[in-house]
Amino acid sequence: MLSKSIECTGICYPVAVLYNSKKEFVGYLMPKAKGKELQKSIFIKPLLLQNFPTWKKRDTVELCITILEKIKYLHDRNIVMGDINPANILVVSPKEVYFVDTDSYQVEDYPCPVGTNNYTAPEIQRKHFSDFLRTMGNENFAVATLLFMIMLPGKPPYSQQGGEDPINNIIKMDFSYAFGDNSNKKTPDGPWRYIWSHLTYDLKKAFYNTFRKGGEYSTEETCLSVDEGFPFLHTTWNY
Repeated sequence: MLSKSIECTGICYPVAVLYNSKKEFVGYLMPKAKGKELQKSIFIKPLLLQNFPTWKKRDTVELCITILEKIKYLHDRNIVMGDINPANILVVSPKEVYFVDTDSYQVEDYPCPVGTNNYTAPEIQRKHFSDFLRTMGNENFAVATLLFMIMLPGKPPYSQQGGEDPINNIIKMDFSYAFGDNSNKKTPDGPWRYIWSHLTYDLKKAFYNTFRKGGEYSTEETCLSVDEGFPFLHTTWNY
């Protein structure tokens, strides 16, 4: 981990090893984190209103861009987060975010041994994470899922009415949100259909083509990279 020399505000990653006078390892230095868990502050509406009562859609989009910038910093250094998990992202404001639990990141030939079902790409579902190295395509699916769950607060992209269990929905890439005339008629009850309808056309197109089987970005090789995701968010920012 130390070979990467990570110096990015908000990424709480080891920066130095500490030894005692006998040259015995005693610990390491790492930047301090602060903020509220994304999972417990953004993904549940009463907690969102409690923690960030003045936020508008623009703030949510800015949060996505801030998170993408940090992920891009890691990807540019060949670091794969692996276990992209909203419990490991702390939020202070749309522009101030902290990544924690970085010890599980995939660095060079050291795999990330853990994962969360909702953020695991179809091609690696039900696999033992410690047995292989994730690709950027695997990672990009997880990033897209995280962005979707920020824009539709807390709702996984493969939740649906009358569907199978979430893992099977992911493997089948049975995405339920309509794009044009394309729909499986299983969009979840509640506000989700309304929130989806108010996303920009370009963002809906990107999500649909990522999460729907046969979509333009739906495979490990074609899934949008972090760089390619920025323009879709900026169209929403200016909406």
